[in-house]
Amino acid sequence: MRKSPALVLLALLSAATPALAQGMPSLPIPGTGTLDPGKGAPPPPTKKLPSGECVAPGHATYKIIRNFVPFASLEDCLKSGGRQPSPGIPMGLPPK
Repeated sequence: MRKSPALVLLALLSAATPALAQGMPSLPIPGTGTLDPGKGAPPPPTKKLPSGECVAPGHATYKIIRNFVPFASLEDCLKSGGRQPSPGIPMGLPPK
């Protein structure tokens, strides 16, 4: 006899529920920023944009940059031929 997909799914969920109830940690959702890297984690990379601009963590536009080459530090990025970033707009202030 063939089991329906709904019964198979229900069986799998039932088997997983006791493990979740016993305190197994859930996996973080990527991109939410809720994952704490903990001690010993490497610092976030300096991002080199296709334009050659090197953007370090803490810059106003750092979090929205998606197309980049990672570097361990701003100095490494600059040594590779990158340039200092423009100041950008301070976070929380409207543009003039």
